[in-house]
Amino acid sequence: MTLFSDKNVYNLHKWFGLIGGLFMLMLSLTGVLLLYSEPLDRALNPALTQVMPAGQRLSVDSLLNIVKKQYPEAEIGNILLQTEAPDLAIVTEASVDKKRILVHQNPYTGLVLGSRERNQTLHRKILVIHEHLTIGDWGHFILFIVGVCLLGLVVTGLWYYRRSLLGVFKVGVRQRNTYLKNSDLHKLVGFCGFLFLLAMGGTGTFMHWEKVEKMFDDEQKRPESSAAIPPTANAPLEMLIQKATASVPGFVAQQIVFARHAQQPTAVRGTRPQSNRLLGKFTTEVLFDVQSGEQQGIVHKEDQDLEANLEASMEQIHFGQYGGWFVRLLYALGSSGLATMTITGFVIWWKKRK
Repeated sequence: MTLFSDKNVYNLHKWFGLIGGLFMLMLSLTGVLLLYSEPLDRALNPALTQVMPAGQRLSVDSLLNIVKKQYPEAEIGNILLQTEAPDLAIVTEASVDKKRILVHQNPYTGLVLGSRERNQTLHRKILVIHEHLTIGDWGHFILFIVGVCLLGLVVTGLWYYRRSLLGVFKVGVRQRNTYLKNSDLHKLVGFCGFLFLLAMGGTGTFMHWEKVEKMFDDEQKRPESSAAIPPTANAPLEMLIQKATASVPGFVAQQIVFARHAQQPTAVRGTRPQSNRLLGKFTTEVLFDVQSGEQQGIVHKEDQDLEANLEASMEQIHFGQYGGWFVRLLYALGSSGLATMTITGFVIWWKKRK
């Protein structure tokens, strides 16, 4: 049992915290911002993202034609229809001069409200820091190590404080001195949030491992992207939406993704009453031939195998995108708890060091 002595476990806990502490503080802060990045973006850019509902919407074909007239060189990637948000502008993602832009448009009048580079949105700016520190593959590698450290911190922390964990609520946070105050707060927050921290560490480590694995695997090369093929006159988008709605009971179309090459289908994505939000924002897609508009198939994420479902749910669980305001509140509290534990843990180490 020498290996699991309190001294050895504490040393492990200490080094896990020292290696990953600053990164965990950054991840907790950016994580909270990501939870509320979309409402924040709408609040900061109301003229670009919000509209006043007025009558019926124009057809998707008419809206897309307006965008193509204003951006004749654009290669259209997808259209976010905002079907369930009548007060939000629809968003067309396109490629112009090798830059991916988001075109915001009033669905009732067709007026183009403006455009911006996708990477310049608040969500993307925060996400690239949170996901890979803005340095790509090596950022994923660093954060994979940080994820392992977070898991190690939770396990070693539970073991080290095992004798006093059940008394954290009875003792509370004592104010006798700085060390005792931070130690009690560290244990209290850690005990309340250890399941959340395990979930964040586990899902984050898994997602970064996939990137690290590709990073060191020469055989896994990214496919070259082909120019987007615009929808033809033989396949009106409204007709595709109608076919998709008729094919899937209760289906709500929310996004159209255009084919990138002749062999790839155009997909109408959305949800149905049986949709499992843990598997993604859009769990059903109806596929159509890019030229004729003939239906080629229907794909439900719920029908995929266990491994595919586990992989799909990792990102949703990690970012807390599967629930409403209550889930986001819990995640915000959990992320704040991680920041608190990082700071109090450093104070404890510093006081012990002295």
